[in-house]
Amino acid sequence: MITKRNKTVIITTVYKKITKYIPSFIYSLQSQTSKDFDVLIANDKIRNLTNVIGKHDLNIEIIKSLNDPIKTRKKLINHAIKKNYKNIIFADADDICHHNRVEVLNKLLLKNKIVVNDINLMNNMKSIKDKKYFSSRFKNNSIIDLKKIYNFNIFGLTNTGASASVFKELNFSKNNKIIAFDWYLWTLALTKKNKAIFTNKTSTNYRIHKNNIVGFPKRVNLKNIELGINVK
Repeated sequence: MITKRNKTVIITTVYKKITKYIPSFIYSLQSQTSKDFDVLIANDKIRNLTNVIGKHDLNIEIIKSLNDPIKTRKKLINHAIKKNYKNIIFADADDICHHNRVEVLNKLLLKNKIVVNDINLMNNMKSIKDKKYFSSRFKNNSIIDLKKIYNFNIFGLTNTGASASVFKELNFSKNNKIIAFDWYLWTLALTKKNKAIFTNKTSTNYRIHKNNIVGFPKRVNLKNIELGINVK
């Protein structure tokens, strides 16, 4: 078990299908302007993960996944709480964090409980298709409450961070058939009368796959619309 060093932890899950993207993700963490964070990774059956990650000077703890995406994400959050981290920053290991993401989120979390940052839409070749995608809808420092995410959810597990205290108050459902854990998680968090602040002073390069484009108007089709309805 890795000793806690910092007040902030970045949590993520890795699995075989995204193995080739992990080095780029780790490099984006290695390049952060603020080093005040640890990394907590749930490993879902990747052999020799330390070799995949490669050389680094990050403080990384690796735990086993529970072979279920929802249960694993709950485990990550609860593990971070038990280790008394002050802030939890979410990230997807097939995406890339902008170099100042930790610095900006930690600063905003001094006065806000939840922060959601902008995203840049990226394809598998790391080519950016749409920069600051959410800025066309939300101004920097906009306050986001529960009502604003009912029809358009900008809270993912790749572009959000929160005070750990937010999650200590939540009672996660035993329903493991939840389609979109990110939508479920942040709906719960905002139901507790917490509000989030939106920032475009940092971003996440969000990798577009065929199965993760719900809510992106330029790329929706009938199947995506049906999926979006089911998620809600």
